Amino acid sequence: MLIVLAQIKIKPETKEEFLKITKPLIAKSRAEPGCISYSLYESTEKENAYMMVEQWRSEEIFDKHVASDHFKSFGIAGGPLFAEELDIKIYKTDCECQ
Repeated sequence: MLIVLAQIKIKPETKEEFLKITKPLIAKSRAEPGCISYSLYESTEKENAYMMVEQWRSEEIFDKHVASDHFKSFGIAGGPLFAEELDIKIYKTDCECQ
């Protein structure tokens, strides 16, 4: 299993647009085979800061997700909304504790 944590800092004036383009990404990603979970969280401590938390059954499945049209579209549309480069951490586990 793969766990992906993507920290996203957006420009303050882009919150509405950011949330608008994130909804289809989440819905389409959740529908992908091998997606265990895919959720967006807003920070309670930092303004305009979000965390995307994803769980995937394998690296191969995650690679297919990254190559998907909806993922690429989000990257293109989201680029101008981000205040800084995304901070993405990927963790791997063999634990099937879910």
